[in-house]
Amino acid sequence: MIDRENIRVKVKQAIKLVPTIGIVYRDKKDIYNSRLGLEEITTLEGLFYTEERSSLKDINLTTPAMLPPKKHKNFLTIYNEETLKVQQGDLIKIDGEFFRIDDVGENLQIYCLMDLVKHNTEV
Repeated sequence: MIDRENIRVKVKQAIKLVPTIGIVYRDKKDIYNSRLGLEEITTLEGLFYTEERSSLKDINLTTPAMLPPKKHKNFLTIYNEETLKVQQGDLIKIDGEFFRIDDVGENLQIYCLMDLVKHNTEV
C-alpha cells in the first residue's frame, strides 16, 4: 500500500528548499467567446526547474550535426484543493514570465508535475 501522506511530506520538504510562487491564469471570455483578458485562478507554491533532454523524434537525417538538448520546463507542486482548480491550457506566471500548462501531471493524488511551455501573452 502506498503511504501517500509520507510521500507528500517528502515532496513538501523538497519544495521548501527552493520554493517558487506561480500564479495560474485562465482566458476569460464573454458570451460571444471573445477574449476579455486573463482571470486569476489560484496561486501555487512549487519547485520550478528545467530538465535538459534530447529526443529521437527530433533527429533529422539530412543534418550531419548533433542537435543540442531541448529545454523542458516543469513545475512540481503538492496535490491539494488549489491544484484541482488548474486545467490543461491554463497559463502560469513564474518570475514575470508566462508558461502554458500542457499537462497538469497529477500523480496518484500525491503531487502534480506540470509540463510547461514558454508562452508570450498580453495581460
